[in-house]
Amino acid sequence: MLTKYEKWYWRFIERFYQRGWTKVNTPLYVEGHHPYPVGIFGKKENTWIVYVTPREHYVLHLLLSKFSELRMPMFWNDITSREFSVARLIASKQNRKELHPRYGKNHTKEVVERLKKDPRVRSVAGKVSITDGLTQKFILPSDPIPEGWVRGGVKESEETREKKRNVDPSIRSVNKGRTFSDEWKNNLKKAKENAPLLECPVCNKICKGKGPLKSHERTHDPKKRLEMSLIAQVREANKNTGEDNLLFP
Repeated sequence: MLTKYEKWYWRFIERFYQRGWTKVNTPLYVEGHHPYPVGIFGKKENTWIVYVTPREHYVLHLLLSKFSELRMPMFWNDITSREFSVARLIASKQNRKELHPRYGKNHTKEVVERLKKDPRVRSVAGKVSITDGLTQKFILPSDPIPEGWVRGGVKESEETREKKRNVDPSIRSVNKGRTFSDEWKNNLKKAKENAPLLECPVCNKICKGKGPLKSHERTHDPKKRLEMSLIAQVREANKNTGEDNLLFP
């Protein structure tokens, strides 16, 4: 039996689908939404997309979080659908081709060659691994395998395997069966209690200690930081004017 949130969700999806909006025939700024979330069903065969306004997109994800394992993005929980819509609209204007800081600019030939040689930049998607026993590289499946090379990766030498087999068992089990002393536990507890309060530069959340702050910062998608700053600007503008309605640019 469907919950009320599921019923509302699929009613919205049906209405938005019948509306027939696309990015081409709609004068408004719209966003694509997968009725069957990619985070649950995957992207391989999930090609059904409905186009909705940012505010409608927010509501759909809010409903999804009520009846599925999919959770709202962290900073979405701290804003309203109206604030989210304003931030998306501003971001879409600032990210237009003409306004983008890299628009019309190309990398120099030297930079392109350097990037090609950089192993961190080279993409291995759709490629196969080959090795000559010492080094490993990736080629396209259609490329011929050079002489002396075979499919696969670099394997450990017999010398390395022999070293691993002959490791002293006492070293492997040096901490086996050991427990922390009460004094150590008390010191750790005091360190946590006395940890400084640090503010997240993205969402202004207060975290206790450097470790929790770093863990929290990892949850922020770098692509969303612009939206966070725009939301903060909108809130500040409303606070200064004392008005309930958001100030549109």
